[in-house]
Amino acid sequence: MVTPIRSWVARVTLGPALVAALVAAQVLAAVVGLASPPPAAAGSETSDPATFTSGAVFSNPTGGTDAQRRVVTHVNRAIDASPSGARIRVATYNLTLRSTADKLIAAHRRGVDVDVVVDGRQRTLSPLLRRVRSAGIDLTYTRGTARTSGGGHMHVKLYLFSAAGTARHLVMVGSANLAEHGVSRLWNDLYTVVGEVDLYREYVDFHKQLMADQPVASPYERFASGSYQGTLLPREGTDHTTDDMWQALDQVRPSGATVRVCMYTWGDSRGADLARKLVDMRRQGADVAVNHNGISADVEQILRGGGVDVFDTRRDVDGDGVKDTYVHHKYLLLSQPDQGLWATYTGSHNWNNGSLRRADETILRISGRDVFETYRANFELIRAAG
Repeated sequence: MVTPIRSWVARVTLGPALVAALVAAQVLAAVVGLASPPPAAAGSETSDPATFTSGAVFSNPTGGTDAQRRVVTHVNRAIDASPSGARIRVATYNLTLRSTADKLIAAHRRGVDVDVVVDGRQRTLSPLLRRVRSAGIDLTYTRGTARTSGGGHMHVKLYLFSAAGTARHLVMVGSANLAEHGVSRLWNDLYTVVGEVDLYREYVDFHKQLMADQPVASPYERFASGSYQGTLLPREGTDHTTDDMWQALDQVRPSGATVRVCMYTWGDSRGADLARKLVDMRRQGADVAVNHNGISADVEQILRGGGVDVFDTRRDVDGDGVKDTYVHHKYLLLSQPDQGLWATYTGSHNWNNGSLRRADETILRISGRDVFETYRANFELIRAAG
C-alpha cells in the first residue's frame, strides 16, 4: 500500500569495519584506474544478463570504456531482457544514444510496448528521434514542462520496465540521460528498485502524465513504498517552507550528522538558502562536504565562508582549456546515528529555483545505511579521481 510519509528511521545494516572497507575499495579503484565499485556496493550490477536486483550503478568518465558506459549498459541490458508483451517506459531529457535507440526499436519489433518522452524545448526533432517514431514507437516531444504550463523543462530521467529477465516492476531513477555526451564526460548514477509494485505503479502514472503533455491539477506529489519515497515536481511556493531539500536538512539534528552533496547545478536564491542551511548545520556540529560542477559565485562564497569542504569536480583532461569531465549527479546524503537516520536522495532535480518550481522532476529517497555508504563511497571516489 502506498502511503504518505513524514519521516523515516533506518537501522544499521553494515558494521563499521565493512563500511570502511567499502569506502577504501572505492578510493583504491579510482587511484589505480579500475573505476569499479566493490561487489557489495554494486547493487543492481550482476554477471547474469537476465538478473536484476535493487541497487545503484555509477558511471566514471575517468575510467575505461566499461566504466564510462556502466549506466547506459545497465539500461540497455534491461531493454534487451524485456520479453514480448512487456512494457518499457522511458523519460529522458534527451535521447542521442544510437545503441539505446536501436535496442528500443528492436524491443518494439519483438512485441514489447515502448513509450518514450523527451523534452521538446531543444527546438527540433533529431533524425534519431524521427527514426524512433517512424519505427512505430509512441514518442512524446513535450512543449517544455509536460505537466504544467510554467514554461520549464521535462527534465526527468526515469526508466520503467514491467519485466526484464527474471525481474518484475523495475524502477530506475537517477541523474543519467540517454545521451552520448553523458557517457564519456559525466559522472552519473542510476538507482534501480525491483519488485516494489506500489512504487512502480505510482511512477507509471507519472509517466503517463508526461506522455500526455497536458497540465495536471496537482503536479506536486509524494508517495512511499517500503524503504522508498518518491517526490514529483514542480512544487508551488516561494521560500524554503516549500522546498523539499531544505526541509529534509532541517529534520536532521546537526551535532554528529554527516551531510554530503554532489550537485551539477546549484544557484540563485534557492541555492543560496540551501547553502546557508548547510553552513548553519556545520556550525552546529555537522560534517558537511560538497562536490560540484561550477556552483554560482554567491553559493560558493556562502559555503567557503562558512567553512564547508567544497570540491570542484571539473577537469581538463586533454589540456585544451575546456573542462572535459564533471559531475552530473544530483544527490544528497544524510546520516544521523542518534536519530537512526541514513537517507539517500537522488534523481533529476538540481538545486535551483527552476528545478523546484517550473520543471518536471523526480526525487527518490532511499532509506538505509548500506545505500548511504554506497553513495558516500562514490562521493569519495570522485574526489580521489580528481
